[in-house]
Amino acid sequence: MYHLRRGPMLGVGFGHDDEKTTARLAFLFASHDVAYRSLAPVVYAWNGERDVRSGSPFPGTENVFGEEPFFAKLPALDLALAPHSAIVVDHGLFGAFGWVGRDVGVEPGEASGDATTTTTSSGANANATREAAVEAVTSLATRLARGSRSGSRSDINGGTSTANTSVFPAPPSLVAAEGSSAARRVVCRLAPAHRDAPHEQDARFPPVRGTSLEARRAFAARAPPTEELTFFQWMRGLGVDAPVTPWAPWR
Repeated sequence: MYHLRRGPMLGVGFGHDDEKTTARLAFLFASHDVAYRSLAPVVYAWNGERDVRSGSPFPGTENVFGEEPFFAKLPALDLALAPHSAIVVDHGLFGAFGWVGRDVGVEPGEASGDATTTTTSSGANANATREAAVEAVTSLATRLARGSRSGSRSDINGGTSTANTSVFPAPPSLVAAEGSSAARRVVCRLAPAHRDAPHEQDARFPPVRGTSLEARRAFAARAPPTEELTFFQWMRGLGVDAPVTPWAPWR
C-alpha cells in the first residue's frame, strides 16, 4: 500500500491523469513479474571489481543475474544514491533508470569533495571504471526496459524461477549522472529513508550497517529535499509501529 500510494498509479508526482489511466490498463494486462515492479521498484547495484563467483558485497544479497557484470539487489530506498555507487532502478511498465554517482571509480581518499589531487594513473583508472559502470548500467537498463529478464530470481513463494517477459511497447530507459536534471527521474522512484533512525536504516538497507553517524548526517544533508514520508513515518501516521525486521531479497 505504501508503494501504491506514492507510485505512478495513485501518486500526485507522476504524469497526467490520462497517462495514469493508460498505465492502469497496461498494468491489468501485464505479467505478475512486470506488474509487481510497476508498483514496487527494485534496485540493482553494480560492483565491477567483485568476482561473480566470490559472492555478494552486500549482506543478504547475491549476484541476481549469475553473470558479469556483477549486480546485487537492494531495496528501493534513496540510501542507494551514494556518490560511489552505480544503480539501476527497474520500475516495470514505467521504465528502467540508471544512476551513476560522481565518485564512481574514485578512491575514498580522492573523492570529488576532497582537496587531494589525483595522479594521472589513478585518474585514468577512475575514468576507466566510470566508463565500465556507465556501460554496465546502460546495458542493464536497456535490457530491463525491453522486458527481457535473465538470470535467477526468487519468487514470492521462496522458489527460484527464470523470467523472460516481453512488454510492448517497450518502457523507456534512461541513464543519468548524479547532479544532472535527469537524475530526478531516478530519485523520485526511491522511497526516502535518510530521515529514518539508524536502527531502522540498518534493518531496511543492509549496506549502511556500520556506517558512522557523521557519514549518515552528511548523506542526509546531501539528499534532495522532500516532504514525502518514509515507510516508518507513514506507518506511525496510521497508528501502527512497523516491525523493524531485516530486509531480504525475496524476489
